[in-house]
Amino acid sequence: MSIPLATPFYVVLAKEYTGDSISNLGLLVVLSGIANVVSSPLWGKFADRSSRKMMAVVALIGIATGIYSLLYPLFNFDNYEIYLFAPVILFNNVAHAGARLSRKTYLVDMAPEDERPTYVSLSNTLIGLFTILAATFGVISSLISNQAQIGFFMVMMIASIGFAFSLKEV
Repeated sequence: MSIPLATPFYVVLAKEYTGDSISNLGLLVVLSGIANVVSSPLWGKFADRSSRKMMAVVALIGIATGIYSLLYPLFNFDNYEIYLFAPVILFNNVAHAGARLSRKTYLVDMAPEDERPTYVSLSNTLIGLFTILAATFGVISSLISNQAQIGFFMVMMIASIGFAFSLKEV
């Protein structure tokens, strides 16, 4: 969940770093679509081999994206352009597509065949509840910086790598 939750913070950082207006939000939306179209076939093949390893790779991509977003001001670009920050949005969406697919694939492969609908509905319900709970991150972000919030999400991604490797291969 830390990958999709980071998206609005990346958009705010893009505005903060580049000074560009919200009119560039269209570029970020287009990048989101491109990321999903391009990454889906690759993630599908990866999930067929090992959805648990895919979870770890997805978290690594999320961490790399966070690092780039936090180091962006240090790159000393002559002109902070939204296009130079765009990889953050692109790779975050690639990672988000992989995270969703790896979770679903692992769940379906792990669940007994006759209980898959129950497992899937429970999983979807829990994700929905967690999404509601995650709204508190917006409140927390008013108390800390966007950079600190992204750092927190990166810590969650590091923990998820450990959890991914603790799962049994299915």
